[in-house]
Amino acid sequence: MSENDGPELGDTSLDASADRGDAAIGFDQLFSLLASARRRHALYCLAAATASSTLTTAELADRLAVLEARATDDRPSRTEIELTLRHSHLPKLDDADVIDYDPEQSVVLYRGGRRADRWIDRVMDAELATTPD
Repeated sequence: MSENDGPELGDTSLDASADRGDAAIGFDQLFSLLASARRRHALYCLAAATASSTLTTAELADRLAVLEARATDDRPSRTEIELTLRHSHLPKLDDADVIDYDPEQSVVLYRGGRRADRWIDRVMDAELATTPD
């Protein structure tokens, strides 16, 4: 793969995530992360991505724009979404070890964990559930 083909998982610091254990995130920290709608929606998008696949921040912003439009009937600016992801939400999720974020290469890898996965699934099902008429 040439330098211009994009990042490979093995070529980034994100590869270290494969060796990490499933350290349980505390409830206070997890619920704080889930309190922000944009962070929650980003987690839904990342958790739905194929296991061990990275997304660029641009790909995540595209997916998030579609999800936010569906969830809120609002058309958020894709540029604004990507800026808030890069400067606020992704660093917080990375600090919590829920994702691995490489800002230099603009790639994100979902790490989750058993507790995080369970609560993300529960919240996503409740928030995005459609009710029959």
